[in-house]
Amino acid sequence: MRWQVLDASATTPPPAFHPAGAEFTIANPGQQERRDLVFEILHEPERNDEEVQQLMAATSWPTAPGQVMMLENRYVRMWDFRSSLGMDRQDFHQHVLDNAWVVLGDGSALNVFSPDGQGGARFEKTVAFHDGFVSWSPVDNGGFAEDGAPLAPKCLHSVDNAAHAEFREYLIELK
Repeated sequence: MRWQVLDASATTPPPAFHPAGAEFTIANPGQQERRDLVFEILHEPERNDEEVQQLMAATSWPTAPGQVMMLENRYVRMWDFRSSLGMDRQDFHQHVLDNAWVVLGDGSALNVFSPDGQGGARFEKTVAFHDGFVSWSPVDNGGFAEDGAPLAPKCLHSVDNAAHAEFREYLIELK
């Protein structure tokens, strides 16, 4: 998977999927600086589409970890996530798939919340990020504990922007 990074004012370009063994050329007209993120998928998917749908149906929370799904195939779901597209501490989501995300831009920070059990949001922490920060999050058991409760805030949470700079990330979920 290859995903070009453009200035925050530009529309997010779609990621490109290149199957194993494929060859491709990246054009860079005018020799302008270019930045791409590359995600190498090293194994076949652990789940088929039916199993992914079952994981998503098992939770009563939304499973979209970003605002715009940019690509889905049998290997991944890839999301654009940025504060300018809207973030609210009441917009909880549950991660059901292993995922990685990369922060784009400096000076960003997020407040992280978990459900308070009364319809509101409980503040958990504030996290500051730098450009290029990468996080890998394995998600066991579809984001649920053995007793069936969602794992909060690890897998079930919401966020809002804690900084003046826009928060941007590219997120990839592995099927």
